[in-house]
Amino acid sequence: MIFVVQNVERCVVTMASGEAVSEIEDGFVVYVGLEVKDVSESEENNINKAAEFIMEKTGKKNVMLLSQFTLMAKFKRHKKPSFHSAAGKEISNPFFYGLKKRLNEFKKTESGVFREHLKIRCISTSLKTAAYNL
Repeated sequence: MIFVVQNVERCVVTMASGEAVSEIEDGFVVYVGLEVKDVSESEENNINKAAEFIMEKTGKKNVMLLSQFTLMAKFKRHKKPSFHSAAGKEISNPFFYGLKKRLNEFKKTESGVFREHLKIRCISTSLKTAAYNL
C-alpha cells in the first residue's frame, strides 16, 4: 500500500462533468494506492492497518480519501509505465470504501468516486506532502 498525504486548506472534488462530489476544509488529502500483493492478509486486517496509519498521520483533521492506482507505476528504462502490480477493482473497490467507512467512525472522511474521472482542486497550506509505503 502506498499513501500520499497532503495538508490542505481546502479540497473540492467534482466529476469531469462539473457535478459536485465532496469537499473538505482544513484537513488532509490522502491518495491511496493498493498493490495485488497487499491482499495476502485478510481485507479487514489491511483496512485496520491503513486506518490506524491514516489516523496517526492526520490527527483529528478532516480527510479526503482518493483512490490513485497510478501510485503503483513501475518504470523500466524510459519505457511507458506499467500498472500490472496495481490491484484490480475487485480488490481495490471494497478496500477503498471499507477504509472510508472505518475512518468515518472516528472523523469526517470524504472521498472521490472509485474508478471515475474526477477533477480535484486543492489549496495546500504548506509544503507538507509525504509519501508512505505501508
